[in-house]
Amino acid sequence: MTVAGIVVAVIVVVGLIQAAIWIPVTRRSKRTSASFLEQFRDDVARSGERVIVEPERGVYRGGSGSYSAVSGNGTILLTDRRLLFRKKTGGEVEVPTASMVSATRSKGFRGSRVGGATHLVITTSDGAEVGFFVDDLDAWDQALASLIHPSPKPDPHPAFVRYARSVFEPLERAVRRPSGRRAVETGVRF
Repeated sequence: MTVAGIVVAVIVVVGLIQAAIWIPVTRRSKRTSASFLEQFRDDVARSGERVIVEPERGVYRGGSGSYSAVSGNGTILLTDRRLLFRKKTGGEVEVPTASMVSATRSKGFRGSRVGGATHLVITTSDGAEVGFFVDDLDAWDQALASLIHPSPKPDPHPAFVRYARSVFEPLERAVRRPSGRRAVETGVRF
């Protein structure tokens, strides 16, 4: 047998081994994805949720806080109650819409840039960030904008207001003094 014959035989054997591995994995992945979508549609029908963005391919880029840092490919969808991402490996990431504070675009996320692609970054009320790649950023921006209603900033506590006034009002008066006069009791000249 010649060298070329051995090379061809090795390539054929490696190809057969790869096919034996990847054909069942791919079939299983398609089955689990189909059963996930079927189960999701049943859950939505029972709970009365309204689907805002239909299931589509996406990439989970990781998150902070209580969200998994492990990224992965999978299926992403949005309802009026939650954003749901299911990884092909089986993990799920769920972000309740009630906890969403903002949705922004970013070239980088968690210190990483990927081929110039733009991340969809969702910030939650507890300060966590969750990043995704989606096919149509404009559609996701529009859909999320219709769901996210930033809460108004609360008024500061009255005790804090009194304290701040006691500290800053004398400083403001000192700054307004004509040049050359001493400011408060610090010895600083303005």
